Amino acid sequence: FIIGVSVFLLGLYINLRSDQVLRHLRHQRRPQHDNDNNNIHNTRTTTTLDHYKIPPGGEEEGGFVLFDYVSTPHYFGEIVEWTGYAIAMNRPCGWAFCLFTAANLIPRGVSHHRWYQHKFGYQNQNKKNDDDD
Repeated sequence: FIIGVSVFLLGLYINLRSDQVLRHLRHQRRPQHDNDNNNIHNTRTTTTLDHYKIPPGGEEEGGFVLFDYVSTPHYFGEIVEWTGYAIAMNRPCGWAFCLFTAANLIPRGVSHHRWYQHKFGYQNQNKKNDDDD
């Protein structure tokens, strides 16, 4: 039980830290206030491809080391979380939940990684395990 809870907490940390890095990138894209007439030019965040960035890795300020190894560490963290839950629960339904979570998030992560490669170019994708081509 304690091992499962420990694995769950590790996954939770990975998930929260990854989300924090991604939120910071999103915050950098938000529209700026116009100080002259105190309004916002655009109340919605634009989502053109020009605004996307590769999340920073561990060597960069505000980065997270797992972004050096996987494109979607928040998905990885969630899979680790639910693996810990399954270990702690030690029941088939816990393992089923873990399996279905992985079956949902792994294809999404692969798709996200391929999008990064398409958008930023394979050579600019600063990941150490780019071997899914």
